[in-house]
Amino acid sequence: MTTLAERNKNPLNMRPLGGTQTWNGQVGVDRNPVTGAFVVFESNVMGIRAAVINLRTYVLHYGVRTLEQAIYKWAPPPAGGLTGTAGSAVGGVDQNHTEAYIQSVCQFASVNRNFDLTPLAMPNAPSEMWVREFSKLLLGMNRVEAGGLTVTIGEVVEGINLALNLPKGYVRQDTGNVVREDMKQSETIKINTQGQLTNAVTTGLSATTALSTIQDWKVALIVAGLILVAGAAAAFYLWRLRKDRNMMHEADIA
Repeated sequence: MTTLAERNKNPLNMRPLGGTQTWNGQVGVDRNPVTGAFVVFESNVMGIRAAVINLRTYVLHYGVRTLEQAIYKWAPPPAGGLTGTAGSAVGGVDQNHTEAYIQSVCQFASVNRNFDLTPLAMPNAPSEMWVREFSKLLLGMNRVEAGGLTVTIGEVVEGINLALNLPKGYVRQDTGNVVREDMKQSETIKINTQGQLTNAVTTGLSATTALSTIQDWKVALIVAGLILVAGAAAAFYLWRLRKDRNMMHEADIA
C-alpha cells in the first residue's frame, strides 16, 4: 500500500504554506478530512529541499538549535495528550509520539538528540561530514513519517544541495572547497588559494606534481612563475659557483 509520503513525493510529510504561498516544486495539495492537508511535490528531491528550508527557518527565526528541538516543533505532541494511535490523526490533530520520533531518528542515523542544526543558518555551506550526518538524519525522519524509507540517499543529498544553493552535482568538502560530487573532476568553485600556494611552494613538490595539484588557472600561473624564478636563481647560483671555483683553481696554479 502506497503511503502519503510516497504518493505525494513528500518524504517528510510537509504541510502547505499559509495563504496563497506555495513551495518551489509544489504541484498540488492532498486534502483529507482525517489526516489534514499535505503538499504534493513534483519529485522527492523538491520535497527534501522544502523540508531542509523549513528546518533552516526553525534555526533562523525560532531559536531551534538541536535535533530534539526541531522534532518537538516539527511533530509536537497533542496539547491534550494522545487520544488516538501515535502517527495517526484524530479530528485533524496529529497524534505525534514526539519522544519516540526523536529516539527512532537518533538510533537510525547514529546521531545524538543534541545534533547541531545551526550550520543550516551559517553564511557558508556546511562541511561534507556534517551533510553526510544530516542526510542520515533526514532519512531517519522519512522512515518515521512514512513508516519506511521512500527516498534515496542520493535524492536527499540533492535536495540539501538545492536548499543550500549549491549547484546540482556538487558538494562541499571538509576543506571548504565545493567540488563535483563524483570527485573525478577538479572543478572548484571556492578554493583555498593560500593553502594551495603553500602546499606547492614549501613542501618540495616537483614542478609537474605541484602544477597538477592546483585547481585554479590563476593560481597555477603564479606557481609556474615562482618555479621559473626559482629555476633561474638556481641556474645563476650554479654558474657563479662554477666561475668562482675556476678562479680559485687558476689562483692555485699561479
